[in-house]
Amino acid sequence: MTHSSQRLTLIRTHRNSEVARHGFSSHYEPKGAPPLSELDEVSQLAVMLAHERLEGPDSFYEPYVSSLPISAPCAWSMPAEELDAKLDALRARLGERGVEAWRGEVQRNRSAMQRHAEGAESRYRRHLGSSFTAEAFFWAMGMVLSRSFGSHTSLALM
Repeated sequence: MTHSSQRLTLIRTHRNSEVARHGFSSHYEPKGAPPLSELDEVSQLAVMLAHERLEGPDSFYEPYVSSLPISAPCAWSMPAEELDAKLDALRARLGERGVEAWRGEVQRNRSAMQRHAEGAESRYRRHLGSSFTAEAFFWAMGMVLSRSFGSHTSLALM
């Protein structure tokens, strides 16, 4: 079975993260990539999504991937200027203290996500290609998290 037909089979069968993880791992783990099972489900899907995005037109999932936004709709992924503008709009309602509390929380999450993305790059770049960067994973995490409802079953909607 070719890589493309494996992907098609995945879509036609269960459309869940377990099946997708198996298809991905059966293709990349023999090449020496660390097992995806060592990651949480959100990170597993982010690795797969980042990889599919980097495959471009060669990806079976290209129509879906190309429909996703260029930047994730998560506060932790916003440029500082955009975050400042959004928080300024809330200043009257939240007060200075509330805005600064949100800013601190967003910055903590951004730092944590950046460290996580750098870790993913160091684990998978050698196996998935030089285009698999922390930025690619950071984007993919934003896509997965903004499209999931927080349960393991909702990750299948990805």
